[in-house]
Amino acid sequence: MSDIYDDDEQWFASEFVGHTHTVWWVVFSPDGKLITSSSDDGKVMLWSVTERKMIQRISAHQNQIASLCFSKDGKRIVSASEKQLRFGTSSN
Repeated sequence: MSDIYDDDEQWFASEFVGHTHTVWWVVFSPDGKLITSSSDDGKVMLWSVTERKMIQRISAHQNQIASLCFSKDGKRIVSASEKQLRFGTSSN
């Protein structure tokens, strides 16, 4: 992942490094404290917004992740690939 901006187009962070393939999904948690991302590498990564670092890496799927989201309370993450749904918990 690279540059991220907030709603007012204020610069937020220069770079989050971790995925080895194209990143397709980047989602903020409902409280804005965490970011989750997924890519063609089949991994889901959880990032701390305030610390600007990866806090969890999950080998969730064997291929591209087609969808990714937080639950409304921000405590769970759901990812989906072609034939799988995976549920995980966030550190929120």
